[in-house]
Amino acid sequence: MLRVFFDGLCEPKNPGGVACYGFVVYDKSAVGERKVFEGYGVAAEPGPDSTHNVAEYTGLIRSIEWVLANQTDKGLEILGDSQLVIRQLTGEYKVRSPESLLSMSWPFRFCKRLNGPPSGYLARKILSLMNSPRSHTENIA
Repeated sequence: MLRVFFDGLCEPKNPGGVACYGFVVYDKSAVGERKVFEGYGVAAEPGPDSTHNVAEYTGLIRSIEWVLANQTDKGLEILGDSQLVIRQLTGEYKVRSPESLLSMSWPFRFCKRLNGPPSGYLARKILSLMNSPRSHTENIA
């Protein structure tokens, strides 16, 4: 099984700073975990559309792109510290902004193809809060 951790930030201010993302992919087996890949980059240059949420969405999207290109035959667990992104994918939050809707449409389809949304929300101080997989297409449309 693959475990993917994604993250994003916008510094020195949000909105308007430099939005950056990162992700790490681990291969989890009976003998432990091994880092397979890590990726990072700039999600948006400084400007009004450069936000923390854009950075988080980009981290999720780039991690899924990597999985699709390299490791599609394994189980997948996607974890992040963005309550907004994870809860939109699990259907707990509706997608309201047009920018978010565009960002979330294909990651949601990818997760649905895997028979469920990402499995958890990795909090900064709490190791993880697991969400049960459900299909919530009505919240994305």
